[in-house]
Amino acid sequence: MKIDVITVWPMGVDYPLYRRFIRNYRSQFNEVIIAFTKSYNGFDFRPFIKKTMETCKFMDALEAPGDWRDLATNVALGGSSGDMILFLEQDFMILSPTDFFRAITNPSFDMTCYREGTRLHPAMIRVRSDLVRMTKRDFATVPDKYDHFWTFFQDLDNLKIPLEVMILDEADNKNMFHHLAGFTHNYNLCISNDLKSLYKKAEFHEWNQKSIEADVEQEGRWMNVMEMVAKQTSPIALV
Repeated sequence: MKIDVITVWPMGVDYPLYRRFIRNYRSQFNEVIIAFTKSYNGFDFRPFIKKTMETCKFMDALEAPGDWRDLATNVALGGSSGDMILFLEQDFMILSPTDFFRAITNPSFDMTCYREGTRLHPAMIRVRSDLVRMTKRDFATVPDKYDHFWTFFQDLDNLKIPLEVMILDEADNKNMFHHLAGFTHNYNLCISNDLKSLYKKAEFHEWNQKSIEADVEQEGRWMNVMEMVAKQTSPIALV
């Protein structure tokens, strides 16, 4: 089984914990493909990310005439050669790599997917690459109705092919992973000093601190941002 990781990465944000995960488990994957999207916070960390993740494959998807994530995902798919694809978001925190890899490498399943509530969620999807190519490869939102990857999941269902699917709910797998909803958005809110709109502030503070302490090379400007966030979201600041 050759698994290609596909991650969409806003160029103005860094994810030290994700970089650590890829560094520690790079040998488990065929390709790690990162498609950069435009950020509007004034930063561009692409040179640093490329330097510290030199075994990965990088692509730019900066000018999106339509949906930014749809463009970036399709650009990344163009660099994939594996028989399995792992769509992975940086805020999908893998707590037990042993259990995680046991799940995604189980050959009995055509797809292994994270479910948040009743929604199959694109934070983590491991799926056969030939199935992806049977769909329209439409990963865009349906405005005012559905989030990213909804059409993709509908296309898989419409194939009318019997599929073996492993569903991973966080409640049943809390020791395996944790999904940090709003992680990237919270950083951009802090950069713009819009603290009233932060999502799950205490949890964000905890994982920002873990990012500061991650045993990877840190980008100086982003370290400054994380230290600022630590002060903005400290228990005293949140009172």
